[in-house]
Amino acid sequence: MIEPTLGIVFEIEKASKLIYNKIEGWMERFIEMTPNLILAVLLLAVFIITGRLLKGGIHRINSRIPADSGIVVLLGNVVFFAVVAAGIFAALSILHLDKTVTSLLAGAGILGLALGFAFQETAANFLSGVFMTFRKPISLGDIIETNGILGKVIDLNLRATVLETPKGQYVIVPNKSVFYTPIINYSTYGMRRLDLEVGVSYGEDLPMVKATVLEAVGSLQGMLEERPPELFYSAFADSSINFTLRLWTDDVSEYNQNRLRSDAMLAIKAAFDKEGITIPFPIRTLDFGIKGGTRLDQLSTPLLNDKGDA
Repeated sequence: MIEPTLGIVFEIEKASKLIYNKIEGWMERFIEMTPNLILAVLLLAVFIITGRLLKGGIHRINSRIPADSGIVVLLGNVVFFAVVAAGIFAALSILHLDKTVTSLLAGAGILGLALGFAFQETAANFLSGVFMTFRKPISLGDIIETNGILGKVIDLNLRATVLETPKGQYVIVPNKSVFYTPIINYSTYGMRRLDLEVGVSYGEDLPMVKATVLEAVGSLQGMLEERPPELFYSAFADSSINFTLRLWTDDVSEYNQNRLRSDAMLAIKAAFDKEGITIPFPIRTLDFGIKGGTRLDQLSTPLLNDKGDA
């Protein structure tokens, strides 16, 4: 019984000595590395403070020279994280952890590639937002039409463009969809054209109709003085001769377009009533003289109604 007990005691003593030696070695290395560790921590703190100062400086510059808030925030964050990353790598180098730096760079590359595949739609929207911020195809308050949506731009950020439709609905359009599809910006030139389609009967005097219409809409509110109304006859339709009336206005809002259209229709209808000009209803001509039928003037008996009465 004594020999096994001595063996166990010997193994415990051996293990304790091994652990003690290991801890002692760690303590010696820690004491040796303490100056470098303190220097690394101080250096990292300096880099962090420098990054914050640069970020704050960028924001102060933006307050003096107005720029897009989204790109300013992005630039400030990029500068801050770049300075902090440089501080981390410098601190690891001081601690003689160069292999760790290499491993971190390799891991960051692999992680970035994996995240790129996983969040490619988000990245596409983000990059599209950055490009749009620099190129500025649209601005806050613009009336635009994109992806089949017409509305006023009420918010621009690095992920999406927010529109308010004429019906008061908020529509969030991803920046990728806005960037890669055509954009109609009604606010770029500060004017917008309204096209109104109207028809008159074949019996009307067309030059007189044109003069009547242009005189009726010439004094409507909100039209551009330098772009007078224009009228072009466009088609010989089934029951009417159609023309297009073009009206230019400096108010590009959808409300003004609807108001101007309504005012123009009221003015044209009043002028047509005054001059006796007819806006025809659809007309259908019945021909009973075709082969196999009987002409209406050859009928000797009156037509019967649905009840069989004359």
